[in-house]
Parts: sequence; C-alpha cells; structure tokens
Amino acid sequence: MERLKIIPTSQFVKYEKEQKLTLLKHFNKIKMTNIDFGYARKSSVVYSSMIEGNPIDLDTYYKYFTSGMNTKTKSFKEITDLEDAYSFAQGHVINEKNTLYCHKLLTKTSAIENRYRGAYRNRNVSVMKNGNEVVYSGADTKIVKTEMRK
Repeated sequence: MERLKIIPTSQFVKYEKEQKLTLLKHFNKIKMTNIDFGYARKSSVVYSSMIEGNPIDLDTYYKYFTSGMNTKTKSFKEITDLEDAYSFAQGHVINEKNTLYCHKLLTKTSAIENRYRGAYRNRNVSVMKNGNEVVYSGADTKIVKTEMRK
C-alpha cells in the first residue's frame, strides 16, 4: 500500500483547475434570492445566548415570542438585542464602524456601562472560576483597538 504524500503547494493551482466540481463552482451556480433566515437566526441567537448563561432555550423562547409573555424580562431582551445585532450584521459590510455598532446593539440590556457600549474598553477583563481563578483573559487594553482592526 502506497503511503499518502503531501502535495507541494506549487501544485495546488494546477490541481484546482483540473477539478470538475469545486465549492467555488457550486457557489457560483447558486442564484441569489431573498432567503428568510428568521428561524436560523433566532435559533442561532438563542443558542449563543445560552452559551453565555442565558436560561431561555429555543422552545421557551418561541413560547414567549408567540404568546407575548415574559418578553420584558432581561433574559428575553438580551436575546432580542443579539438578534438585532445579527440582523444588522447580515445586511452590512464588516468594518470597524459596523462592528462597534453591533456591539452597541447587543449590549442594550446587558450590565455593562453605557460608555462601553459600541466602544473599545479601557479596562482589562477576565473570566473567573470560583471567584479567584482566571480562566481566560481578554486582550490587554493597549492592543484591543489594534487587534479589533485586524
């Protein structure tokens, strides 16, 4: 049995040209239509919120959404804020100004101070475990703006 060999990068262009079917060729065949991403976006924002500790699951969210019950709670508002940010991002170019605006949208209900909404932070942050063990540290404030621009 012959062992697998690594193809030199110089061969990639030739290899790609010889392929009858490629992802790019498939994508180019897709006709752009107005696709309703409503359900996909809603489920995405609910599960993203759950990762961040929001207690509302998708079934509960839809019950609240369709009945109008509990839509004034912090947990529900955080989800709708995130959906507003997703919707905005979906229709706009990814750049510094729009990213900061998305941050402003998604933090409307969160506990962060108004001056930090849609702006770069000037304080170091970290995620703690058991109140004293640092699990994750955010980028140092000296490089936040530079890193975000990248």
